[in-house]
Amino acid sequence: MKNKIHILGMGPGSSDYYTAKSIGIIKDSDLIIGSARIIGSLDTAGKSVFIYDGDFEALSRCVNDNSDKKIAVCVSGDTGFYSLAGVIERHFPGQSVFVPGISSFSYFFAAMGMTYEDYYMASVHGRETDICGSLLTYKKIFLLLDGFRGLESAVSILKEREEFSGVNLHIGYNLSYPDEKLISIPLKEFNPYGLEVKGSYVMAVEL
Repeated sequence: MKNKIHILGMGPGSSDYYTAKSIGIIKDSDLIIGSARIIGSLDTAGKSVFIYDGDFEALSRCVNDNSDKKIAVCVSGDTGFYSLAGVIERHFPGQSVFVPGISSFSYFFAAMGMTYEDYYMASVHGRETDICGSLLTYKKIFLLLDGFRGLESAVSILKEREEFSGVNLHIGYNLSYPDEKLISIPLKEFNPYGLEVKGSYVMAVEL
């Protein structure tokens, strides 16, 4: 009989935001799967470990080869927001147990002292997103960005449209880490050059 695969949302980055529920499941698991960053922050003594580097076929083989073990897959952010969790569930239907974590947008808006009930959430991280169309439709959008290049591209797209000249940007860099940066600035005043090229970015835009 195949064991359940526990997929754990590990929050925005810092281990300060790991949930007690997820830590408890990790302690009870035989095999821990996750990125090098997440695995490096955990106590994995006495457990098998698989470092996930984007090769889903290798991850799938690892899960199949250890189907008799208690497996915990650690994913960044929350399991329900542009997460690896959905891919795993599609490949192993009925085996997954989702354990939610703190999402990037939840952390970001809290850090900014803002609420997000009227924001449209989208990702341009490895996918096509109509940023302008979304902003015109929803007036407020939150974007998961593909690093600095994603930020640079999104800002460039917005600056090409005259109707967006008055929008405000709220930008988060390396959320929850010691070098975290939070910026609020009008689009017309913002120049992305000089910001860190390495690291992760998110952005909220208000029309």
